[in-house]
Amino acid sequence: MESCILIKNGTLVSKDHDSAQRDVLISGERIVSIDHTIPEKKGWRTIEAAGKIVSPGFLSIHSHDDFYLPLKEHPQLLKSVLYQGVTTAVGGNCGISNYPIRKASLNELDSYQGFLHYIEPKYEWESLQEYLDHIEGRVIVNYIPLVGHGTLRVLNNGFNKQLIGEPKENLIRMLRNCLDQGAFGMSSGLMYMPGTFSTTDELVELTNILKDYPNTLYSSHLRGYSDTYIESVQEAIEIGERTGVRVQCSHLGPFGVVHGPKIDQVLALLHQADRRGVRIGYDSLAYCGGSTTIMALLPPWSYEKGVAQFLQDIQDDSFFDKVIDYLESYVPQWPSWEGSGWTDNFVRCLGWENLFVLSAGNQDSIGKNFIQIGRERGIDKYQTFREVLLEEKGSAIMYMAGVGACIDDKGDMSYFDKMIEDPMCTITVDAIFQSDGRTMPYAYGTFPRIVDRYVNTKKTISLKNAVERFTSQVAEIFGLSDRGYLRGGAYADLVVFDLASMKDYPNIFAERPQLSTGVEYLLINGQLIIDNRIFHDRLPGRIIRNSR
Repeated sequence: MESCILIKNGTLVSKDHDSAQRDVLISGERIVSIDHTIPEKKGWRTIEAAGKIVSPGFLSIHSHDDFYLPLKEHPQLLKSVLYQGVTTAVGGNCGISNYPIRKASLNELDSYQGFLHYIEPKYEWESLQEYLDHIEGRVIVNYIPLVGHGTLRVLNNGFNKQLIGEPKENLIRMLRNCLDQGAFGMSSGLMYMPGTFSTTDELVELTNILKDYPNTLYSSHLRGYSDTYIESVQEAIEIGERTGVRVQCSHLGPFGVVHGPKIDQVLALLHQADRRGVRIGYDSLAYCGGSTTIMALLPPWSYEKGVAQFLQDIQDDSFFDKVIDYLESYVPQWPSWEGSGWTDNFVRCLGWENLFVLSAGNQDSIGKNFIQIGRERGIDKYQTFREVLLEEKGSAIMYMAGVGACIDDKGDMSYFDKMIEDPMCTITVDAIFQSDGRTMPYAYGTFPRIVDRYVNTKKTISLKNAVERFTSQVAEIFGLSDRGYLRGGAYADLVVFDLASMKDYPNIFAERPQLSTGVEYLLINGQLIIDNRIFHDRLPGRIIRNSR
């Protein structure tokens, strides 16, 4: 038998265990035995887990790790996520994926998704197959790939509104290639151009292709989370109903406290669809507040000729005044592809006072909104907005207070809590890492926060239910039978944690946020990544490819 790890006297919590005290024996990459008592043998590593919870490693259903896994420094970037208990990440979300790429389209591609890069990318791949082969054996976590609809659209159709003719045929061919090469489905980012111009019929046609492959899903950053929130959820349901493909609504929380009451109607719509047989679910961040590129604050028509041209255009006062007029007055309309393409006016639904710079080359801007920056510079918020856009070349990352229907987890969180506590909800980390700024609290505390707030404090979610949502509920979505479970023969992705110590320490603009506590041991494919709270940047992660 290979080198073994024996976890003794742990309290097992999983789909198959409800606080049962058992021993777990691991050999190589797999769990080989779970029993009341397994005698120790010479040469084995023994972990004493009396009084601790032993569960499957957590699966983060929504990440952008595809942009970080090719980097040698990715273990340190993802360290904060691993300390939460995450062993598997699903990437290629929000319509954006770090594959496929085409060298001839890099300028347009960078305009679309460059904000997700930690450093200047060195592409050593073009196809999904080449990307997965490139990172195979070099990653610290397990990885499940989706392919981004927006990425495919930019590569084959640029930022054009209509997708027809040869570009459409090329996109379909590229989508099929990705599915053949192991993608588990397609994601869309309908808030971002060019996704905002995609019709429901276009998305249905492309999603129908997924039916030719097992275990696939359509994951969507919805077309609107504010004024058109209800219609956007209805669209996601319609796509699931017309195709029969499973649909995942990404980070469901609405934008703005004013839209919080809509959560009741949204949850009702989702559960009604589920009862009709539509295969649908959703995930949520663990915190109120969100982050995105500064360009998302702008109406799409203003940069439809590309970011470089936009940065020239806003230096013209008449053009910039038109942009500001839109920011102050525009109400998003349904459907977005028939109007201006703007799905969420953040100034309208959140307010200038709740839009903060999270990451920027100018470190003096970080942690401040445009009103505060303007006060320091002696100019108004509008001119400040223009200056920040120009000095950051449109690549700053924003923190948006009020996403999720509450401000910074203060005040009335009843609608947010209702969304988290619903049994349909799975949990997402959704972290974006920046070399010149900060990252959101969910990069540091997502899963411990759910345990601390909802299991330990409010007691509205049982520990078993929380663990299932972190593990087997996600595994079932992707048709995985050997991850997300504590079973003989399953891969040894495990977390050993102290229930009472599972806590997060959110500090949005901290330079060095504190790691969450509670996770004492983390194993990925049988290798210890966290060993009695000590981190080891080994690379035991595996690429999980879909197969026909």
